[in-house]
Amino acid sequence: MLVVLMNSICFHWSAKSIQSSTLTFWLALWLGWTTIPPLLGWVPNTAFFGIFQCTAWVFGFFLVTQNPLNEWLWQNLLRILWVLGLICAVYALMQLLVRNAMPTGFFASKNTAAAFLMMVNLLLMGKFFSLNHELIDITPSKVHKILHKASLLISIYIIAFALFAALSRGVILCFIFFTVLEIALSRHAIKIKTIFQLSAVLVLALITLYLLAQPAIHHRLDLLAHEKSRLVIWQGAWHLWQITPWYGLGIFNFKQYYPAFSLPGDGSNLEYAHNDFLQLLIETGVPGVVILLGVMVTFVVYLSRYLKKQNKNPITCIQAMACFAALGALICHSIIDFNFYVFPMNLLMGCCLGYLYYFFKKEGCVRIYSLSAGKSIWILQSSLMIFLLLLSSYFIRFLILEHYIGKTQTALQEKQFRQAVHYSNQALKSFHFVEIQSLQIDAYLQLIQSATSEHLRHFWTEKAVHAINQAIAMNPYFARSYFQMALLQSLVFNEPREAKEYFLKTLKNNPHFCLARLTFARFLVEEKELLSAQQVLEAGLHYPIPPDYIELYLNYLAKLRFENGDPQGAQKVADRLQHLHVYQQDYSDLI
Repeated sequence: MLVVLMNSICFHWSAKSIQSSTLTFWLALWLGWTTIPPLLGWVPNTAFFGIFQCTAWVFGFFLVTQNPLNEWLWQNLLRILWVLGLICAVYALMQLLVRNAMPTGFFASKNTAAAFLMMVNLLLMGKFFSLNHELIDITPSKVHKILHKASLLISIYIIAFALFAALSRGVILCFIFFTVLEIALSRHAIKIKTIFQLSAVLVLALITLYLLAQPAIHHRLDLLAHEKSRLVIWQGAWHLWQITPWYGLGIFNFKQYYPAFSLPGDGSNLEYAHNDFLQLLIETGVPGVVILLGVMVTFVVYLSRYLKKQNKNPITCIQAMACFAALGALICHSIIDFNFYVFPMNLLMGCCLGYLYYFFKKEGCVRIYSLSAGKSIWILQSSLMIFLLLLSSYFIRFLILEHYIGKTQTALQEKQFRQAVHYSNQALKSFHFVEIQSLQIDAYLQLIQSATSEHLRHFWTEKAVHAINQAIAMNPYFARSYFQMALLQSLVFNEPREAKEYFLKTLKNNPHFCLARLTFARFLVEEKELLSAQQVLEAGLHYPIPPDYIELYLNYLAKLRFENGDPQGAQKVADRLQHLHVYQQDYSDLI
């Protein structure tokens, strides 16, 4: 994407003026605001991950708008989305009906898959509406037109079936609302018969879901009964915002700090606020949210100007309103999910923005401003090229970082701990990230245990203490650093009081850290503090317990309850051990 954008700048290098608009101004501000704080050291440099993860929408926008064949590019993108949406829907339905698994399709989350299918279906509906307009009657043959309509309706049916099968309340509500909005915005260009045909297909998809997927529906309803409210996540995120500086923590840095602010009952993976606007407020501060609101308000202004126009082309109107509905549905769903942080969704959002901007500009709804002074143009173009080259250099550094992180992890798995220290040092030269420092500390702890002399043991211990203190200074909310110090105090220095304090700090900064909680409980048992050990495990029931740890966790809890004089509570836990489910991580009913 960087290469394409650079080529675009070079292509317009000899232009005598630069054309801009309110929207491109907002996008330039966004790119600058997300990039400058980490460059100046205002926020941790882990924000560079976010620049590459979450700026695809800006590049997607320019990719569509700067292409001389905008309409050709958009039509081919629609065809690609049609094929990908159909494959994703079929794969998701196979997961649901054949394997009795979550219908995630190509994505890690079923909600993200459903959001993608929602966008594709809204775009395909626009294609179907335009195909049924009388102006499109000039086709190679009537048979070709009938086949095209039939294939579209079948595709919409399959994708809608998969979309509804995800049973995502937010996606279904957004899909219904924006389907109605799409029809309302294009009502003068759509036949009533076409609306009835589409409605029949959607109702048929719902009936098919009811007939074929009743076990999956009951399973999903059972999971919903145990699902924790997003309000708990938003409340914890709001507490984080209250201690965040006005300029934010840096894009994609939410997950570096949020675990320390998560509240009991938070069943998330602690990486997202499940509200893109709240998360972006925390990460980019007040200026970032103002820029995004500026982008949205600008598009609403463009839309209102277009709707006031007379003599609209019905075909292009239908296509543009379908694109607007798809984009609006994604943005609306982002209030309760994290679509902005999923790279393909981020890029797709940018492409939709780009096409809408191209359309509104073609219809005369965009006011263009020109910069004609030759020297200032040269300075602006040069600055932009330097900025893009700087981003490219950071991308190369990330590739080097990824290479050495992989080597470090491989060395740790193969118990080549000195090699792991060497590779982690190479990785730290690219970026000084606390996660890499943590890998290095793991290697130091292993080297301390395997030291053949007191001198070597002392040497590696000093290295470990120094590295842990560095990691805590880099990010005082990173729980693993405190856990590693607790292990050091317990196993090496034999300081139980210090170890206990560090264990408590670990769980305060990440109450979901199940391994640390189990280790702390075992430590307390060895210190003959059985009641405290039970309390630590009881507190952990407020949070999700990964399947890898659940048997050990519940066995330990049952034994501690029995030892502390609660045989009924112990029996309740023991009974639960006989009925464990793969997808269930919520055991708060045992509290």
